[in-house]
Amino acid sequence: MNRSFCAVAALLTAFAVCSPSAWAQKVPAKPAVKLPSAASILDASTKASGGTAALSKMKTIVMIGTLAIPAQKITGQVETRISFPDKIYSSQEISGFGKFEKGYDGKTGWSRDPLKGLQAVTGAELTQLKSQGDDMQNPNWRKAYSKAEMVGLRKVGAANTYAIRLTPKRGGKPIVTYYDTKTKLPIRTDIVIETAEGSTPTQSFTSDFRTVSGIVFPFKMRQVVGGVSEVNVVFTTIQVNAAIPGSVFAKPAETAPKPAKP
Repeated sequence: MNRSFCAVAALLTAFAVCSPSAWAQKVPAKPAVKLPSAASILDASTKASGGTAALSKMKTIVMIGTLAIPAQKITGQVETRISFPDKIYSSQEISGFGKFEKGYDGKTGWSRDPLKGLQAVTGAELTQLKSQGDDMQNPNWRKAYSKAEMVGLRKVGAANTYAIRLTPKRGGKPIVTYYDTKTKLPIRTDIVIETAEGSTPTQSFTSDFRTVSGIVFPFKMRQVVGGVSEVNVVFTTIQVNAAIPGSVFAKPAETAPKPAKP
């Protein structure tokens, strides 16, 4: 018996204890809800996202859009470029702050921003960076995750979802993804983001799903970072199998400091 089945059973038991009149009338108890397996939902989600054949043909993705942090009145541009199976580049250019970049060329991870300059990405942060490509393509989720566990039925806004805990094969903390019970598309993901500063719990809510080259993508994403900051992302362009130069993913050369003016 999985945990979600136990949770539903516990709720039914609590209701019965609080309603003795129901027992007196001998009203038949509602049957326990039997949930589908995590594997069956993940397979259904793969099909709903375009299917194994379409996902397997995806060699690159380019995603470009805008971001906003309403509480701080911050806006900017976002860009993600992925070349499967193991190259990724992402950037956020924030108005008034500058450009924050991160990349992995299959061998070396790096980041660059106005505050710290060019740095190597290592450890848990690098492990997570590598796994992002797995999550995006993932024609066979069994290759990306060592374990998939059904957590239970959960509400996400007005939608009913199946919550599934996924353990990445590359290592790192488990991810909980919420799949709409009707569409089987993932509409929320709970993940612990790893950075040089430490671990930050993050919730990502996806919506506005559209089909591009036979594959379904969310064009809107809302992130709640650390339970406090909210970041809204709207993608204006998503391209599949566009040419991406290898230099995009390579670690940039160190920039020599400019000599001080006399």
